[in-house]
Amino acid sequence: MNIKETEGLLDKYYAGETSLEEEQKLKEFFCKENLPGHLLKHQALFTYYTASSQERMLKNVSTAGFIARPKRFYYLSGIAAGLLLLCGLYFTFQHDIFKKQVLHQPNLENEAAFNQASEALLMVSSNLNTGLDQIHRLEAFDKAMKNARKLDKFYQCQTLIINPDGE
Repeated sequence: MNIKETEGLLDKYYAGETSLEEEQKLKEFFCKENLPGHLLKHQALFTYYTASSQERMLKNVSTAGFIARPKRFYYLSGIAAGLLLLCGLYFTFQHDIFKKQVLHQPNLENEAAFNQASEALLMVSSNLNTGLDQIHRLEAFDKAMKNARKLDKFYQCQTLIINPDGE
């Protein structure tokens, strides 16, 4: 490639109008050691692109074997987490079911305590009802007293109506 053609491709390159093939020609041109003085300032740019693309290709080749390992690790850790969760749920529900079976078995001491408590509460309830009957009698007496006070006020007002001078 001659210098005029290279300068034309450089102008197109900096304008963003080159194709991949033209860029490859520029990279090959600037990889030469014998360059004219006015084009030396562009050589660093194209040698950098060439070196970085080669480095990227080497990384892709060297890490191709390591890509499968993280995926395998995530896959196996997911399976382990699922198994751990299932084991935890199994032992949790097994323990709850066992507790329910123990609670449903009859216990003679518990039944005796329940019967004694029921008798005590029944006795308290009957005595409370007897006391409430006495309170109802007092309420009736209180109501009668209020009515008597109304009559007393009536008699006081009657004397004022009949004898307004108070003589």
